[in-house]
Amino acid sequence: MKKQLALPGVKLFEPGPASENTLLLAHTEAYLEEVKRIWYFKGAALAVGGCVEAAERIARGELTNALVF
Repeated sequence: MKKQLALPGVKLFEPGPASENTLLLAHTEAYLEEVKRIWYFKGAALAVGGCVEAAERIARGELTNALVF
């Protein structure tokens, strides 16, 4: 992604994981506890955190668009 990150107007943000409170907006406590034991939980929480951060930055007018991966 070096080529893409070097383009004008492109900036890389490294988000933190979504908070448990945020995850509980879409999932039950029981489900969240079950998923926490699965190997991909940390990656999934980071992906959600990235989506939330991107949406918040767009809503505040800091960004006009975002790509989360």
